[in-house]
Amino acid sequence: VCELCAVIHRSERGNMMPLPDVLLLALCVGIGGVCAAADCRVKRVPNRILLIGCLAAAILQTVRLCFFPSEQALPWLFSMIAADVMAVLLYAGHLWGAGDSKLFAFSYLCFPISLLSDSTLTNSFLPYIFIFLPAFFWTVSDSIHQAILRKEKFHMPHDWRAELKGYIWVLLEVVAFQHLTILIFPDFFAQNPLVHAAISMIYAYLCSTSGFFKRPICIAVHGAALVVAMCLFPVQFSFASVNWWIYLLVPAILLLQSWSAQYNYERIPTSSVQAGQILSAGTVLQFLPSRIQNLPRNTAEDMSARLSAAEAEAVRRWGNSKQGKADVVIVRKIPFAPLIALGFAVFYLFQLVR
Repeated sequence: VCELCAVIHRSERGNMMPLPDVLLLALCVGIGGVCAAADCRVKRVPNRILLIGCLAAAILQTVRLCFFPSEQALPWLFSMIAADVMAVLLYAGHLWGAGDSKLFAFSYLCFPISLLSDSTLTNSFLPYIFIFLPAFFWTVSDSIHQAILRKEKFHMPHDWRAELKGYIWVLLEVVAFQHLTILIFPDFFAQNPLVHAAISMIYAYLCSTSGFFKRPICIAVHGAALVVAMCLFPVQFSFASVNWWIYLLVPAILLLQSWSAQYNYERIPTSSVQAGQILSAGTVLQFLPSRIQNLPRNTAEDMSARLSAAEAEAVRRWGNSKQGKADVVIVRKIPFAPLIALGFAVFYLFQLVR
């Protein structure tokens, strides 16, 4: 409410904000709040409400462009498309669910054109910063809380030598990718630094998860490309231009995440397993000897491993079988809808004061 009151008295040229923009903000706050509450309560984003919200937002944006034309309409459209593509990639990478992608797309569709502060693609990636930073700190804070309460700690096996070696190879590939892209598109990435950072993060994720980038030939090609860049473009490229503090910060974050991961699990009665939950890899492996149909086999522990209704029912039947156990271990899932709603609220306020 305070945000809306401030926005109503602010505009891109000192005048009153157009009425459609005010209605878009109110729509985003209302629908976002409903979806956040539903995600916390039933672990699901209501698709019907999102569909109604998207239709209303599309109508309001059309009215806005027809009666209040703006030069920022095209940059706003490109920013929204780039942001939505990123949301789809996060869903394809199983980092969040389809409902989260839809809520993100709806929230950006509600973004008032009058709040667009510049014409760069930076606006496409700012919401992700305001969403994932609170998510990370929430995970760490929750783990500290679990440790204080002396909750059950699940020990995760780690091969620190292999992880350190993998980090060095990923670091080499990302540094090569960053500087080659700057050499090829210097002006674009100079104007859109956050876009470059986001693309580099996606590339780092691919390097750390895809078997193709872990092949010795692929690592050698990246190393050779980096050496060529240093020899042919000594001015444009130098190790002094690298923000090394980022690469020192990343291992610290990974260590903190590795520590907090042991509190990201919860033991529950097998009879209370529900659809939408994610079972730990160790729990899923216990199902291999069983002949019960529809038992889950996915050990990924990400959004792709969410239980269907049939799988949840099969797990409950397994619990009553001879090979079954009274309890199972699930992955404690973060509800992303509240974080998306909060992230966009901060994003709107940031655009106001920018």
